[in-house]
Amino acid sequence: MLSDVRRCREDLVYQARPRPGAARTIDPDEAREALRLLDDIERDLEAEVVRLGRARRSA
Repeated sequence: MLSDVRRCREDLVYQARPRPGAARTIDPDEAREALRLLDDIERDLEAEVVRLGRARRSA
């Protein structure tokens, strides 16, 4: 799941990047908000991985 979040981030950054002669496929403000949400999700997933690793070691 963590790799999926990171892949979404890459796709979002690509879509929000201005390209010569082409329109952006996503609004920059929407992209920033989506990136903030992805950051939150990534942080939560990483914390869960750490928590599960500790639980496994203590079991």
